[in-house]
Amino acid sequence: MEAILASIDRTQWRGRRDYALLLTLYNTGARVSEISTLQRNQIFIASKSYVQLHGKGRKDRVVPLWPRTARILKEWFR
Repeated sequence: MEAILASIDRTQWRGRRDYALLLTLYNTGARVSEISTLQRNQIFIASKSYVQLHGKGRKDRVVPLWPRTARILKEWFR
């Protein structure tokens, strides 16, 4: 996974988008359907960062974010 993430060209807009997306998928173990419906208000970045996912079978779960993922998402949101 690290090799895939390292191969992304983050100097371009779509590379930064793809990097944030793949890193979030890797960190959370979320399904593509969970990520594709994810909204900004479901991501909390603070001292304890986490994401609220609404998944299959209408099950909600809260997944902590690695500091690296939180930093990348914070940069992306700017």
